[in-house]
Amino acid sequence: MNKTLPNPYYLFSFQHIASKDRISFYPQVITSNIRYDKFRFVESSSTNLSVVPPQVNFEYIGQYYYSIYENITSGSTDINLAYNKLESGRAWVIIGDDNTQECFFEPYISNDEDFAQVIYVSEEEQECLIPITPSLTPSNTPTPSITPSITPTMTQTPSQTPSSTPTLTPTPSSTPPMAVDPNTLNALWWIDYTDPNYVSLSSGNVIGVKNRTGNPDFSGKTGQSQGYDPTGYDGVSGATRTGFGVFSLSGDYNTSISAYTQFFAFSADTFTQAIISQSDNTTDYSGNTQAYRWFSIDDFTVFPSNTIRTYSFFTNGSSFSPEPQFIYTPGVWYFGATRVYQSTNTAHCEFWVNGTLVDSENQNGVDIITAVNPIFQIGGNGGPDFKISEAFFFDYKLTDPEMATMFNYLNNKY
Repeated sequence: MNKTLPNPYYLFSFQHIASKDRISFYPQVITSNIRYDKFRFVESSSTNLSVVPPQVNFEYIGQYYYSIYENITSGSTDINLAYNKLESGRAWVIIGDDNTQECFFEPYISNDEDFAQVIYVSEEEQECLIPITPSLTPSNTPTPSITPSITPTMTQTPSQTPSSTPTLTPTPSSTPPMAVDPNTLNALWWIDYTDPNYVSLSSGNVIGVKNRTGNPDFSGKTGQSQGYDPTGYDGVSGATRTGFGVFSLSGDYNTSISAYTQFFAFSADTFTQAIISQSDNTTDYSGNTQAYRWFSIDDFTVFPSNTIRTYSFFTNGSSFSPEPQFIYTPGVWYFGATRVYQSTNTAHCEFWVNGTLVDSENQNGVDIITAVNPIFQIGGNGGPDFKISEAFFFDYKLTDPEMATMFNYLNNKY
C-alpha cells in the first residue's frame, strides 16, 4: 500500500451496500513490505476486536464497500478520525462449506503495484457462487436479415461514446494529504524551539521566542531567561529544544477567551515541579500582573511524582476537581493536549496524550471563566531536566477530527 506514515496501524472498514451497516477494525499484520501487505482477521458469528487476530461478524452476505486507512494509533475505529485513506473498493462476502477447501481466496500481487489494486474471485470461488451467465434463450434483439433495401446509404454505426470508454484516473488514496500546521487552524500563538529562526539566544540561553502566528512574541522577564539545549527532539535532525531552568517567558493578548485547546511536546528526565503553560495570576515581561486565575498545566507536588495535571477555573471561583492528569515515564517524549469547553450548563476539561483522550472531568451547573486580556506563561520553575520543544494554543474548542489533524502534524514532524 502507498502508506505515508513510517509505521502505521491499518484500519479496515466494511459497509454493506444495501443495509449501510458498517464494521471497522484493525486486522493482524502478517507481512508488510514494499511489494505487498498481508493481514489476517477471522469471520465469526460474533464480533470480538480485543483478540488477535480480531473476530469479525459480517451480518449480511453480499457486497460491501471496503476502505483501508492508515492511523497513528489503534485507539479509535472511527474512520472520520483516521489519518489517511489508502485504498477503497468492493468486497464480496459469500457462504462456503467449512468442511471443504474448495472455497477460498488466493492472494493476488499486481505487476504494477504503484498504480493498480485488484480484487478478483478465484476459479475455486466461482464454484461456490451462483453463476451469473448470459442465457442461451434468444433475446428480443432483432436478428439481422438480408432484405432488399432502397439505395444503400452509409448509415453511421453507433460508436462507443466517450463515457463508456474506461479512463485512467488518479487513485485518490495515492494523493498525499495536504500539509497542515497550527496556522492552518488559526492558532492564537505558536512557539517552536526546534527552529533557530524563531528563538532569540544570549550566552546560550533563550531570552525570547517569536510567535509563528504573527501575534505578539514571548519575551523573558527582565534578567531572566531559559536554558537552551541544541541536541534536538528525538529523531529530528538539527532541531532544538529548551531546558526550562527557573525562568519564565510571558506574553499578553488583548482578547477574550472562554473555550480553548492547547498542544505541547514535552519530556522530563526527573520530577522537577515545572510549569508547561499557565495563565494564573501571571505577571508578564513588563511587570503587569493578571489579577485572576484561569488555567495551568504543570507537575507540581499536589500529585505523585511524574504526574502532569491541568486545571481551569469557573466563574464561581472554584476549579475542576479532580484535575485531569497523566503519569509520564521519565526520558520519554510525549505529545500532550488539553481541551476545555462548555456545553449548556456542563463544563468539560480533557487531557490528551499522543492522540488519545487519557483523562477528563465534567462538572454540571458551572460555567468556565472567560479570560479577558490574558497573560500567557511558557515554562517556569523546575529544572533543566524538564524540556519542551513546541507548544501552540487555540482560543476555541477543536473538534475531534481537528485534534487528530494537529496530532498528525506533530507525529509527522517528529
